[in-house]
Amino acid sequence: MNAEDKELIKTLTPFSGVSESDLNSALGQAKIVEYTKGKMIFKRAEQDDQVYWLLSGAVDLLDENFEAKSRKAGEVVTKSPLDHNSPHRLTAVTTEDTRVLICPGPTIAILMGEGGDASVAE
Repeated sequence: MNAEDKELIKTLTPFSGVSESDLNSALGQAKIVEYTKGKMIFKRAEQDDQVYWLLSGAVDLLDENFEAKSRKAGEVVTKSPLDHNSPHRLTAVTTEDTRVLICPGPTIAILMGEGGDASVAE
């Protein structure tokens, strides 16, 4: 992860305002993945414990009827990290080349504290 990525991530909830030590600890468990246009990031009904932030690009979040909600860079595109044991309610498909920060939900839940909210999109 380069310095520019780290500065961008510091502007996102819940990373803004945390200590450098806590930020480094959380980002040590995170990864940045690049997706080309038309790639699926996650699928409805799949279960994982990850939280996804768009660093660049855009996605469509598709429900069971294939109705789409669009999300752009800087937005959370998954369930709340405090609800990390639940399956995805939507499918995320890139609508342009996209870079995504992926971090374990339990790590983010700890970073946010007990009553945190990640401005959930799903």
